[in-house]
Amino acid sequence: MTTLDTADKEISLADTQLGEHGLNTPRVFSYPYGLSSNIASQILTKYGYSLAFTTVSGSTLCQKQRLQLPRIRIGNTNLDAYGF
Repeated sequence: MTTLDTADKEISLADTQLGEHGLNTPRVFSYPYGLSSNIASQILTKYGYSLAFTTVSGSTLCQKQRLQLPRIRIGNTNLDAYGF
């Protein structure tokens, strides 16, 4: 199996299992271990996902990044540090 086939099979299986429990809407994905790839983004688009999160720290730069969204780590930091 190619990497594309493997990723498609795993994402499809997870999507099906979530759907069986009524949990696949909204169409949001979190990459296992935060590792995203162009192949995974293509497959998520194929299955209609609108957002996907990595564990990369940072801010969203543009709408094209919607399937590789970074996160802002809050941890034990006071929310004032983030403008709240």
